[in-house]
Amino acid sequence: MKLCEIMKMRNVFLVLIGIVALVMFVLSCSNISSLDYVKKGEEYLRTHDYDRAIEYFTKAINKGGLSTKDLAITHKYRGFAYNAKGKFSAALEDLNKAIDLYPEYYAAYSDRGVVFTEENQDNRALEDFNKAIALNPQYYMTYYNKACFYSKKNNTSEACKCLKTAIEKGYSNWSHIKNYKCFDNIRQSACYKNIMSGR
Repeated sequence: MKLCEIMKMRNVFLVLIGIVALVMFVLSCSNISSLDYVKKGEEYLRTHDYDRAIEYFTKAINKGGLSTKDLAITHKYRGFAYNAKGKFSAALEDLNKAIDLYPEYYAAYSDRGVVFTEENQDNRALEDFNKAIALNPQYYMTYYNKACFYSKKNNTSEACKCLKTAIEKGYSNWSHIKNYKCFDNIRQSACYKNIMSGR
């Protein structure tokens, strides 16, 4: 066999190996479920890597196969991440979608209330906070978000009342309360100091 024929056969063999490797890679990627993408997005959300979180939630949505409830949850998570990045229009789009898919989703109403707060849509923010509370009165994050809303509006008594309720219902991230700028307006108040005494 001539050298050039051997080289041709070698090249064909290498191309075939490359094709097989590519097919195996594609198949391994296709085995990743939508819920796997959601879980990965949640991990990035917990570490405040919002860009990567958005990337993985988007992959989950685009891949399909999620139940209606899981799809709503994924839109809610991505909306939260967009809001954290200050992309309020994108956040509202996702949170609206979450609520359309799952109208009883109290956490989506609570998060949308936060976005409306950022956009100074006070009536809509309060409507969403109140809706979230009506759907689940035990969800402490809504009271926390509502406390932040009232603090931003310099309504000290309502802010303290909501913050106290959030804590009574289970909120306990004291460092977040102490450092979150939304509470700067009430930090010197007697009610805030009383709530935070010993914490």
